[in-house]
Amino acid sequence: MTETVEIRCRACSSRDGQVVLDLGAQPAADHFPSAAEPGPDPVYPLRMWLCADCGLAQLVEDPTVPEEPKAVEPQALIDQARQAVDAVAAAGLLAPGRTVTEFGSPHGGSWLPLLAERGLVPVADEPADLVLDCFGLMHEPDQAAAIEARAARLKPGGLLLIQFHSLATILRLGQWNSVRHGHYAYYSAPALDAMLKRAGLRSAHAWTFPLYGGTVLLAAVREGDYQPQPVSLIDHERALGVTDPQIVCRLSESVGYSATRLRDWLQTQRAQQRRVLGYGAASRAVALLCRAGIDSDLLPAIADASPAKQGARTPGSGVLIISPEELIEAKPHHVLLFLPDLLPEVRRSIPQVEDYGGTWVIAEEGLVGPGTQPEKRRSPVPSPEEDPLRGEEAGRRPEAVNPGRLQSVRAVASPAHTVGAATAAPTDRTTAQEQTVNGHTEQGTREAQSPTLPAPIQNLPSQPQRTGTALIGKAVAPIAVGLPVYNGEPYLHESISSLLAQRGADFELWIADNASTDGTEEICRYFEAKDSRVHYLRRQQNVGVTENHNRLVRMTRSPFFTWAAADDGYHPDRLNHLLQAMRDQPEAVMAFTAAQQIDSTGRQIGVWRNNCRTADRDPVVRLSDLIAMTHENYHCYGIMRRDVLLRTQLLPPVKNNDRILIAELALHGPFAEVSEPLLLHRLHEERLTQSVSAREWYRTQRTDGRTVVMPNVEEAAWYVKAVLNSPLSLADRSRAMIALRPWFRANAKPMMRNLARAAMESARRLSEDITVISKRI
Repeated sequence: MTETVEIRCRACSSRDGQVVLDLGAQPAADHFPSAAEPGPDPVYPLRMWLCADCGLAQLVEDPTVPEEPKAVEPQALIDQARQAVDAVAAAGLLAPGRTVTEFGSPHGGSWLPLLAERGLVPVADEPADLVLDCFGLMHEPDQAAAIEARAARLKPGGLLLIQFHSLATILRLGQWNSVRHGHYAYYSAPALDAMLKRAGLRSAHAWTFPLYGGTVLLAAVREGDYQPQPVSLIDHERALGVTDPQIVCRLSESVGYSATRLRDWLQTQRAQQRRVLGYGAASRAVALLCRAGIDSDLLPAIADASPAKQGARTPGSGVLIISPEELIEAKPHHVLLFLPDLLPEVRRSIPQVEDYGGTWVIAEEGLVGPGTQPEKRRSPVPSPEEDPLRGEEAGRRPEAVNPGRLQSVRAVASPAHTVGAATAAPTDRTTAQEQTVNGHTEQGTREAQSPTLPAPIQNLPSQPQRTGTALIGKAVAPIAVGLPVYNGEPYLHESISSLLAQRGADFELWIADNASTDGTEEICRYFEAKDSRVHYLRRQQNVGVTENHNRLVRMTRSPFFTWAAADDGYHPDRLNHLLQAMRDQPEAVMAFTAAQQIDSTGRQIGVWRNNCRTADRDPVVRLSDLIAMTHENYHCYGIMRRDVLLRTQLLPPVKNNDRILIAELALHGPFAEVSEPLLLHRLHEERLTQSVSAREWYRTQRTDGRTVVMPNVEEAAWYVKAVLNSPLSLADRSRAMIALRPWFRANAKPMMRNLARAAMESARRLSEDITVISKRI
């Protein structure tokens, strides 16, 4: 039930609204008392209210006193800041010499050094061309005054950038524990747009990033400075119901479910004598621990990298906060991670956890969204309603499903099989061969005597044999490998084997079988039963090669995506090198390797290396080189940032669609390159691109019902659409259009032939129609 309350909106002063989430009495989430303080800790009401007029979600009241921040800025936040700056720069909005000022977050972190690298000039207490707010606005009790203050610092013709954790994300992922004291507002794009309008500003641009499950950077300008483009994100989120109290109040469905699930899992681990410690004493963990009724008996300690928190305890639950070094000494079976975004970072910084055979487990359920029944877990895999491919598989061959897969989870042997390695529960069948993966060998037992532990941890039982684990909320793997296939039997077994032999990279393999008629299905089901990272999805009817490729992008959830081919091979270090290249160059939108060309027998016949300036900072230079490329396009087999990939048109229904997509990606950002030839690309006569004409390819991929085929003309149209769909400024779009002229000149004659042939076909059909009509008359 929702509750009507008489309060004033922090943004528009309206009294019309509803309480949409009531978490009861909670301790202050940013107050970490000393372990020597006995408690009990003071608690305060924690309720979220949704304004019926402007749609802003906000705290009803907050009697707490903010504590001095004690957290260490995570690398994930640093990386996201650089990605955001690069995205704004790619849109042509960061001209050198312009001034910038920042309204910072109490939690620290600043974009000013990154902006100074690009030639912007930081200023303190004076108007600026660029006004920046990164997670700071939500800490202001008076939201209207806070927006006015930021607008007042904006010079004429300037730009205001506001970054926020999206309410749409909170609803979609059931992140109810993001609601905490000290965070007065929770923004949706429509609500923030309404706030900006009252301050005389207009939304002009929007970018989304995967941080926290979905972060938005919204840009605004003064009304009248120039006519901004409509921001589609505003209408999209409004359609999702982010300003509808009946939708937002469903967030409460997640609370009891995720809290109960976490407590039950911890109790199961204790009953099975498995040692569990936590990592990340964040404010988001406080409400989750308190609501779940978890204390030091179930969770003896949480490690945290902040020295200021070590030796303290979590408020309300009293769990001791220790250092990462103490966690390593304790050698727990599982480390419960309370901040999913930290997973790549902590795996790098404390690899000892997985070196001794421990596993990382995501503490937050985070999988129950609006409209989902609380007793049902929302899978990271799309439902049948969300993705037709999943729906096709759900209704096919129920006898092929192993019931054991729904009840048990296999012991984790390596980083490739840890948190995020699968979205479906893997089989419990484990052979001796499967126990050695990526060079790491599963140990049946550990030392009988553990090292000396902090006092609260010493009463746990010694570590028993590991027989399995059940994850609370699985993080998707960093990389999703999409393998579309149709009748790929000749090389498929070899291709999948080389993918599963990848070392040092956590990934999932999604195979989309386009209604094959050979032995493809048997090969894929063999690997799916053998390896939990493999997900096999079979279509009931062939949807065309283009759509089969594109659906794989839409259905996966990993931050990085790459296509694989059923007839190629892969060096075992390829994914690891590509992922490292992306992390080393956070501004890059994709990373690719050189390639060895092999024949049908696997014999090397050549080496491909990139000769395009794909790393150039100028997007038009990148575009010019890629459209002039005359050789094979191996860039398309690199790993791409999935959020950027989804901003493109994906693969259009033309034969050279991979070239169009790569050219469009180049307009979004530079590429990172790995010089080693780690892709083994097989050249053979049966390849689809070699056996089908451009005209026939286009005819089979068309979904709009038209019968007139103009391959070259429509390919040209897709290049133009790619430029218009890019994040470039108006000036750079004009330059990009000019850069297309060499391609148009080179293809002028084929396009003229297309038009002539289309005219003849249209005339012929018109003549036939007239004849039919004449006969009827």
